[in-house]
Parts: sequence; C-alpha cells; structure tokens
Amino acid sequence: MGHSQGAILLTALLAQQCIQSQPLYILNGVAWPNPYTAELESLQLDNTFRILMLCGDRDDMNPPEQAQRVQEALKEAGADLSIIHHPKGHAVPQNNDILRCIEEWILENAARTQDMGSNVKNK
Repeated sequence: MGHSQGAILLTALLAQQCIQSQPLYILNGVAWPNPYTAELESLQLDNTFRILMLCGDRDDMNPPEQAQRVQEALKEAGADLSIIHHPKGHAVPQNNDILRCIEEWILENAARTQDMGSNVKNK
C-alpha cells in the first residue's frame, strides 16, 4: 500500500518495471509521477497486477485529476483496476462502509491470488 508520496513512488516503480508482480497494490492519494511520464504512458501490465485506488473528491494535496490520470494510464496498461471514490480528502477515510469495501477487495483478491497460485502448482 502506498499513501501520498508512497503511492507516487509505487506508481513510478511500476512505470519503470522495477518491481515484480505482487498480488495486490493499494494506492491512496496518488498523483502523477512527473519524471516518469513516458514510462507510465507506455507501460504494459497483465491482469495479475491488481490495483485498488482510493480517490478523495476533496483531496487538496494531490487533486482528484491527478489520480484520474494515473487511473487511466494503469487501465490502459492492462492492470486489473478497482476504484473507490469517497467524498473526503487526502487521508484514508474513517468510514465503516468504505473500510468494509477495502477489506472486501483485499479478501476477494487475496483469494483470487491464492487460487491462481494453486492452479500453477497443480500443473
């Protein structure tokens, strides 16, 4: 999980293909990683990259337009992308409904990752 600068760094590392496919990524309060525009715009991923983006409509640190741009690039790259929009700002919202959605996404995708792993082992 990356929050704010951590989310930007994680996006930059994905763009540069510096990290191997991990089961799950969560980006909260992300902005466009400016030095890596060309890399992010030409990125090719497969759907094993499962990414959840949390986007605050009132994020005044990293405006929602920045998250939207990252979202479009990751979707274009081929990532399995889910987005949760919330009416708050930059922090992870302390709202039980949103926290439950995050928990459900983690559990669902962790189970999918385990199923894929067992299918590979059984071959």
